[in-house]
Amino acid sequence: MARFNEVNKAINKAFPNLDIEVVRGDGYVYFTGESAYKYDVESIMTHPVSTSTEDLIGLCKFEIEDKL
Repeated sequence: MARFNEVNKAINKAFPNLDIEVVRGDGYVYFTGESAYKYDVESIMTHPVSTSTEDLIGLCKFEIEDKL
């Protein structure tokens, strides 16, 4: 199960100049914050309960980097 406090800590460390946060949805995760809207970072279809913290960090970093 992904621990979102660790996911967000890793995202903030990797992208310190962005205002972005990962939020758990039902069967997906989405991004909030000014930078998420500015760069149109899309949600990721994944099951947060069965996705590891490390895998979710990688997926989120990939999605953010893809939009920058």
